[in-house]
Amino acid sequence: MFGGYYDYRSDTITHPTEAMKAAMAEAPLGDDGREGDPTTAKLQSLAAEILGKEAALFLPSVTMANLIALLLHGRPGSQVLMEADSHVYTSEFGGIGAVAGLVAKAIPGAGGTFDAEALSAAIADSFDPGLVWIENTHNMSGGAVWTVESTERVAEVCRGRPLPLHMDGARLFNASIATGASPRALAAGVDTVSLCLSKGLSCPFGGLLVGAHEVIEEARKFRRRLGGSLRQSGIAAAAGIVALTSGVERLRDDHARAIELVEALEGIEGLRVVRQPYQTNIVNVDVSGTGYTVAEFAARLESHRVLVLPRPPRALRIVTHRHVAPEDIGPTIAAFEKAARPA
Repeated sequence: MFGGYYDYRSDTITHPTEAMKAAMAEAPLGDDGREGDPTTAKLQSLAAEILGKEAALFLPSVTMANLIALLLHGRPGSQVLMEADSHVYTSEFGGIGAVAGLVAKAIPGAGGTFDAEALSAAIADSFDPGLVWIENTHNMSGGAVWTVESTERVAEVCRGRPLPLHMDGARLFNASIATGASPRALAAGVDTVSLCLSKGLSCPFGGLLVGAHEVIEEARKFRRRLGGSLRQSGIAAAAGIVALTSGVERLRDDHARAIELVEALEGIEGLRVVRQPYQTNIVNVDVSGTGYTVAEFAARLESHRVLVLPRPPRALRIVTHRHVAPEDIGPTIAAFEKAARPA
């Protein structure tokens, strides 16, 4: 229980660990907008090494990292080819058009992914293809995973054009834990990757954009232009170093809790759970079979101290994270059983 509730709305509610707080208090600092911040530089080098890229840039958020990727790779008026429910399109408040001046083009797919044939058809149908976008894991599809193989098939199409390929890897480490593939392998075929530190990894804030040296140097200019240039950013970067060196394996616990929930919720009448081939920490539950709207069902859960995120018109999103303990699962399932009963 967290804050008096079993809170499954998002893994963004996680608080820094004690080790992170200690590292933040002791971090060597500098001015990252001038000569540089040593702790931030260390985090950036670490992220680049983990992903097998040349360089990385620390940013206030992955939303800014994604926006900078759009600005780097796209031309005003060109199209971003992506799955229709990509987070950058549904949840980042129109930065694609309002700031980057690009046009989103949906690629038909399933479970948050699309295949090489669908991408080729979308490119052929595009009036001005600018870049291709994938999201790993895919939020709206319940944490669906792009594997090494599926990413490489899309990357091959992009190389043949050529078209830049960006991976919104906000939860890339969840994909790595679920598939057993390294983050480096999962990101091998893409030009740039964004990473989130403030979701399951529990940092207070921050994201990273990772790619080639020249790309990241250009990204640094966009960061300043967008107002994201930081000063003593090592205070937050120190937490990121702790997360990347000692926090990734802990994500297995989140996945284990999610699997427990999937298996139990599948047995409750009226609920339909979207089970993933590679289960990560997000679970989508269709509640339409209970006769309640998603808002009504979420309110019934809240009366039993369980918080979830409604996804109208039919689904609820459940996200497991560091503050979900093994002993929380039983009361959570009991709450769902009660909420699913007729009024």
